[in-house]
Amino acid sequence: MVEGYADDPIAQELLTSLAVDQTNSKGYSLDNGVIRFKGRVWLGTNRLAQEHVMQALHISAVGGHLGGLATYQWIKSLFAWPVLRERINQFVQACTTCQ
Repeated sequence: MVEGYADDPIAQELLTSLAVDQTNSKGYSLDNGVIRFKGRVWLGTNRLAQEHVMQALHISAVGGHLGGLATYQWIKSLFAWPVLRERINQFVQACTTCQ
């Protein structure tokens, strides 16, 4: 996950600003090299990490395949990234089990 920050210009900017002050007024913080947004792990634009999270939580044996809203709420409680809801909706709509 942290490796994915290297290819993300927004993450690079956040890392630079959070290196000086570990929190900012927008809700971002830095915790052991991991960017957090309002306490949730921030994945930025790392689509591979986003995909892994969606697969792991949507398909899991505990509450998997519960549809878009439940998947969104579960992932949103733990992670954050730009256009989170849109990406989760696309993922769930493409899930053959849910359709």
